[in-house]
Formats: sequence, structure tokens, C-alpha cells
Amino acid sequence: ASRAGGSIDIGGRNILIQNNFQPVGNFFDASGAGSGGTITVRGTGGIAIDQNVGMAADAVSASGNGGTIRVVAGGDLRSYGSYTARGGQQGGNGGLVETSGTNFDLTGIRVDASAPQGIGGTWLLDPANVTIAHGTASGSLPGDPFAPLSDSTVQDGDINAALNKGTSVTIATTAPNGNSFGGDIGFNEGVVINVDSGTSPVNFNLQAWRNISGFDTTIQSQSQPVSAAPLNVNFAAGLSGNSGTISLNSGSITTNGGNVTMTALGNDFSGCAICLNNMPINTLGTTGDGSVNLSVPAPGSTVPLGGFTTAAINLVDTDITAGRGNVDITGFAQNGTGVRVQGSLFSVEGGQGVITTTTGHINITGVGAFSSNSSDGSGQGVVISNARVASVDGNIAVRGLRQVAGDESGPPPGNGVLLQNGAQIATTGAGDIEVTGETQGAGAGLVLTAAVTDPQLVNYPASTIDGNRNVVLRASNDRSSDAIVLNGTVRAGQVLDLRPGGVNAATGAGEDRTAEPIYLMGNPTPAPAVFASAFLVAPSPSAGSDPGGFWISTDEMSRLTAAAIVAGGSTHAADIHVLAPLVSSVPITLQNNAGGNIDLGAPVSAPTLGLISGGNITQAAGASITAGTLLAQSLGGNVILSDPGNAVSADTLGGGAAGRFEFVNSGPLKLGPVSVIGYDSNGNQPQVVAAASMAANTMLVRTLSGSLTLDTAVSTTGGADLVAATTFQNPGGGSLGGAPWRVWADTWVGESRGGLAGSGQLPNLYHCAYLGLCTVTVSPGDNHFIYAQQPSLTVNIGNFARPVGQPNPNFTYTLAGLILGDTGAGVAGTMGTTAGLQSPAGVYPVFGTFTSAEGYLVNVVPGQLLVSSVLPQAARFVDVLREEPTTYLYDRNIGQAPICLATGPLDGERAQQGNDVLAREWSRVRTRPNLISCVDTERSNGCSDF
Repeated sequence: ASRAGGSIDIGGRNILIQNNFQPVGNFFDASGAGSGGTITVRGTGGIAIDQNVGMAADAVSASGNGGTIRVVAGGDLRSYGSYTARGGQQGGNGGLVETSGTNFDLTGIRVDASAPQGIGGTWLLDPANVTIAHGTASGSLPGDPFAPLSDSTVQDGDINAALNKGTSVTIATTAPNGNSFGGDIGFNEGVVINVDSGTSPVNFNLQAWRNISGFDTTIQSQSQPVSAAPLNVNFAAGLSGNSGTISLNSGSITTNGGNVTMTALGNDFSGCAICLNNMPINTLGTTGDGSVNLSVPAPGSTVPLGGFTTAAINLVDTDITAGRGNVDITGFAQNGTGVRVQGSLFSVEGGQGVITTTTGHINITGVGAFSSNSSDGSGQGVVISNARVASVDGNIAVRGLRQVAGDESGPPPGNGVLLQNGAQIATTGAGDIEVTGETQGAGAGLVLTAAVTDPQLVNYPASTIDGNRNVVLRASNDRSSDAIVLNGTVRAGQVLDLRPGGVNAATGAGEDRTAEPIYLMGNPTPAPAVFASAFLVAPSPSAGSDPGGFWISTDEMSRLTAAAIVAGGSTHAADIHVLAPLVSSVPITLQNNAGGNIDLGAPVSAPTLGLISGGNITQAAGASITAGTLLAQSLGGNVILSDPGNAVSADTLGGGAAGRFEFVNSGPLKLGPVSVIGYDSNGNQPQVVAAASMAANTMLVRTLSGSLTLDTAVSTTGGADLVAATTFQNPGGGSLGGAPWRVWADTWVGESRGGLAGSGQLPNLYHCAYLGLCTVTVSPGDNHFIYAQQPSLTVNIGNFARPVGQPNPNFTYTLAGLILGDTGAGVAGTMGTTAGLQSPAGVYPVFGTFTSAEGYLVNVVPGQLLVSSVLPQAARFVDVLREEPTTYLYDRNIGQAPICLATGPLDGERAQQGNDVLAREWSRVRTRPNLISCVDTERSNGCSDF
């Protein structure tokens, strides 16, 4: 039950197989209980098999693979019989049936290599040339079964019968014998390849040694009223490196979820390698959508030079609808345009020339070269003319390269990607768009044409690129002219990235041209349009005084709409120049992380501005920045943005530098965490570029009016100066670290230090303005708060006393008015008096001269020195106001004596009587008692009274 069928092998020169018995039976049967066997019929001459002959190599058991039937004639083949190589009913795959000859007639042939529960088998036809004709007739042998055939013919009805049984069909022509024009596969007008049953996918394969052609050809798998099996359509022309083309006109291909694949090499006699004219392709299916792949590969050493005077792939009025499937179109032309997609020439809204998907991706890649006969001027990479390329959630990539080759004397020079005559590239959902164009000559890498309103021509709207999410535009040329010409409009619902780029000539892959500089703003002057062969060809603008290369003019900037714009990317390594005022109503970022400088030669205005560079970031005089938020980050150089007209709002400044970071703002400013939108060139996606802190070798941030707020961590290796025109604010507790720093402000009144404190003996300095009047010395090794305002400090000199003839005491003072925790460590001075050693008794001022290294305004309040003849022992204070020059208590104070030496009155004494003199004298004694030398004279109010 598991054994395979046996083998039947018939060989000869001319072989005739007839079945004169009715009904048709399996004349040769190699079926097996396990799997089918092998039947081989080989004739070196002709083979003729009548309509009643059946051959079988089936799997008879429940599961098993079908066998192989080969009928191969060295000459002509006539075969009208039945061939089966079926798999088992419950498992196994179908087998192979081959019917081949130099020429054949297979009218009415019946082939079944199906597999009800497995993968269907294949019917292979291998003639020198073949014509697929419309019909379902039954064939029979003529009177002379070996009469010569002039061509090979197979009916579409016979192909359909095989396909609908679940058998794939492959027609492969071979190299002609002595006929260089053989090896073709052609569809007669009106042919219909139709799949209307089955569930498992089947393949319709055409493999031509040379060309495949057809007119009014329908290839379809029906989805209504009952869904049929998906049909994969695979066409290849130019096998074994031979030249060949695919040319289909006025038909359609509908696959019900099957894939469409076409590959051709082109030749010297056709205007294109794959030419589809009014040949819509629809791969939508009930259970899934198929993909479309059209390819003219890059020429190799075995491929002859082609002559694509129109385009390697030329799609005219051909819609491609792939839904969830991908669309890949790749064309390499050695002489002409790579890929050309052309809608109805005289009907913008005609609905033709539309390539659409829903979630599938669309990739169109063309590499072209000079052609004096090209209908697109002198050859382009990709031309999309009056056509629409659109997806909902799938990505779209269009890449075109125009190579320099041959004589380029005829104008205009070719372009990399040319969107003209109202061409549109659009996504309406989550899909991204990338358009990359390069020319190796003087043409433009990427061109979007303006509207055409010439009454003598067809009127067209401007070409557009309209992305609902992200859009990337890349272009490059030889820098002799503008590489990117945007006379149409460009919209990105999220981020628009503009950067130099091109196409790999060997693979067609998009590449960044990181060494090409970027120029922003200016007004190149375009040359007049050229009308050639009924197609508008957009010329490149004349360079004039412009530098050429990747250049976005002022006019072009006005045609760009996006939520954010990025010029450059993470791998860009050349300079970015702003040469004329750049005004953007959306966030804009200039990005060249990998090297190069950013040079602002003119004012820039944007709500959020990112300057991210591997080199220096500088601005010319008058090239002010106006922004709500600014991120200035140099990974390998300096940031010098010191124009006094800079107007970054009080929101935030962030960034840093490998070298010096210097920014001057006209108004109040905050330093804090900042993030902007940049572009990851490797992943070709937006990226968030953030600076949570600020670091540099040295840093200067200054406001010319208003406060300066610190709201982040700032660190330097060489020192930082933060200069506020009014006050310094640090409400969030930002930090200053690394090398010594200085905070400059007009006043301390109303400031918020947020925990910051200076260092050294003089942490705070006054009466010192940044780049202005400064009366203090700023020590470089300490952290300082420095204020232009000058506080007042009072030095109060004390009061002192000494006897006559004694030296002056050490004078001391106290300080009043210190602020911000100052200790007065910087206050120094000298004090003195006019009283000398021999100065008579009396009161003398104690004066002083003081300075403040902190910068205080010093006020000195003098003290007093009392020089007296006798200084009471316990005196602590001289009562100057109540002192009288002479009393009876003191005028006989004659020196030290242990006792009162007399008790009687002394002659000549004059006692002052009355007016309560005792009370007056007593008050003196209480302040300066010195009774040890008192002489008792018995006089009233004298010594004896005490």
C-alpha cells in the first residue's frame, strides 16, 4: 500500500501514440499505491499523441505525492490527450507534467497535477516560441501527424483548466536553434487567464528566453461570486543573461491575494524592459493581499548593453493596487531612465497611474543614464509624471540616480528623481515617506515641478509630497547647481527631514552624503521649462551666486509644512550654513553630530530651535536667534552665540560644548533641561535629542536685561560665569560644579540662591559689574556671587582713656551692616589719634581709614580718647559732660599716702559753699574714687566728709 508506481520509458525518433478505443483511458499508467511513478516519452524527432490517450502517475493511496510525466520532443510535439500526476486525497503534493518540443500544438490538452490536501504540482511547457491563444477547442491529430509546425500554440482554456484543478502552469521558452529572434512568449488579443475555483494558491509562470508580450490580455483569479484560489503571476524575460522585455498593453492582472513578479533585462530594440501600458494590477484578496515586484536588475558582465530610450520600467496609465501587500519597482537603465510612472497625459483626475497600498510598503528605485533619444530629456533616475503613489499605513521610498555616461551635449541635464505634471506621493495614516535623488552631473537630485498653466499646453497642478507622518528628502549632485528644487509643496504631519543623500549605483540602496554641506535660504533662479516629446521636463536652476549642492531657498522653505523640521541628521558630518533669514513657525533643528560646523550667517527664528553639531556653533554679527526654547550642543567644538539681539524667551536654554559655551540673551533666561527633535540617519526615524544638564570647558551665559534662572546642573572644567542683568534665581536647587564659578547679578535683593554658596574668605563680592566698573579683586580659585550694587558697612571705633604720659591703648572697632552671611573678613584699615605721649589731659578723637575687599561702601564712626592727669583706678568711662576742672576733693590730691596726714584746716584753701556741692562731688567720687591719697583738712566738703 505504500509502494511507489513504476517507470515507463519510451524513446525513439518519431513517436506516434494513438488510442483507437473509446472512451479515453489511461494508455500509460504509472500510478502507485504510495506515490506516483514516472512516465517518460522522448523523441529525437517529433511526437504525436492523440486526444484519446491518457497518461497517469497518480498517488492512489490516501496520502502520497504525484509522480512525473515527461513528453519531450526534439522536434515538434502534437499532444491532445490527458495527463494526471495527482497527489493523494488526504495528503501529499502534486507531481510534474512536462510537454515540450521545438514547436507544439496542445489544443484541448488536459493536465491535472493537483493535490487536494497538499501543494499542487506543475505543468511545464518548454517550446522555442509560444503563442497563448484564446479558446477551448479540442484538438486531434491531422492526417500527417508529423507535419511541421511553424509555431507553438496553447489555449488559454487549457491553461485555465489546469489552474482550476489546482495545477500551476509554467511556460519556459528555450534558446532558439539558429533563430536569434526566438524564445518569445506572446498573448493573442483577447486572451483570458481565469481562475474561478480552488482554494490553494496556484502559479502562472512565464519564463522567456527573450520577450513576453500581450495586448488586451486578462489574467485573473475571481473573487466574486465565489472566491477562487489566489493566483501568483510570475513573468521573467531575458533568461540566462539574454536580453528580453515584458510588454503588456490594455489588459489587467487581478490575483485575489496572489503575488505579481516581473523581471526583465531589456534589449537594444525596445524602449523599455518592462512596459505596462493601461495594464492595472490588483492583488487584493479575501484572506490576504499579494505583493507586486517589478525588477530590471543592475547590469552585470554577462548582460549586453541595453537601449532604454524611454525607461527600464515604464508604467503608463497603469494602476497598481496592493492593499496589505508590498510594491517594489526597481529599474536599472544603462541608457535612459530607470523607472517612469506616467498617468493619463491629458487627464489629471483620470484615475490612472495610481500605485496604492494600505499597510503594504511601496519602494520605487531607478538608476538611469544619459540617452539622446530619451523622451525624458537626457535620462532620469525616477520620473513620476501626473501619477499618484500613495499608502495609508505603509512606508513609501522613492530613490533615483542619474549616472553620467556618454555625450551630454543635449540639454537639459538629467535628474535623480523628477516629480512633474502634478505628481503626488502621499501617506494618509502611519506611513513614512522617503524620497532620495542624486545625479552625478549638473542636474538636480530631486525636483518637484510647479503648476503648469500654459494655454498651449496641458494644465497641471504643482507636484506634491504629502506625508501624514514623517517625510525625508535627500538629494545631491556635483554642486555646480542646486541639488534640490522644490517648486511644488511638501507636507509632513510630524517631522520633515532635509539632508544630502544619494543612491548606490550597484544596489539602488539609499545612502547619506554626509560630506555634502547644507545651505539654508536664498533664492536660486530656475531656468525655463523644456517641453520634450509631450512630457514636461523640469530643468535644474542656474546656480548664479549660490554655492550649489544641497540648498533650500527662502521660497522653498515657504512651501514646506511640518510639525517639526530637521536639516541634517545624526550622521551628517559637513557644515550647515544659514545664509539668509530663516523664519519657521514650527520647531526646527540643525543637526550634524558627526562633524562640521553650524554657521548662522543670518537671523533664525523658531518656537523651538535645536543646534546640534560635532563642530563649532557660531553666529555672525546681527544673526540673532529668536526662540522660545534653544538647545545648543557641540559635541566636539565651541558654542559661541553672543549676539546681543538673541531673544530666547524666559523658557529654557540648554546644551553644552566640548570647548567654550557662550550665550548672550537680550532678556531674561532660564538654564534647564531641554529636548528637541532630531533625526536618526541610520534608522531614518526622528529621535529626541535631550540635554538634562549642561557641561562645557568654560561657560558664559549672560542676560542683558532681566533675571537669569538656574534650573539644571551646570558643570565645567575651566570655569563658569553666569551673568544676570538683574537678579539670579535658583528656585529649584540647580547645581554648579567642576571648576570655580561666578554668579554675577545687579543686586541680591529678591534673589533665590537655592542652596548655592560661594567659597573662600570672600564668597560674596560687591560693586563689581561684569565687563564694567569693578572695585574688587575676584580670586580665580573660589566660587563667588558678585553684585554690581554696593551695600554700606559701618565701622564703629570704640572710646578709650589713658593717663597723661602713658602710651595710647590698642584701638578696636565693631562692624555693622554686613549682609548675606559675610564676616567682614575683607575689611581692613588703620586707626589713630592726635594725642601723643606728652599731650596734656583732654579728650581726643580716634579716627580711622578702612577698606572692604568685598566691595562694601565703608562708613567710619570715630571714637574718643580721654587723656587725664589722674585716672581713677576703677574708671571704665569718662563722664566728659559732667567733669569740672577743679574741686576741693581733687586739687589736694598730692600723691600716694597710706592715711590722711592732717586733721586741721589748710591755709589758703578755698572751699566752695552752698548749692549742695557735696552731692556733686560725691557723684564724681562714685565714678572715680581715689581716696588713698586724700589729705584730711577738716574742711567742709573735703576729704573728711568721705
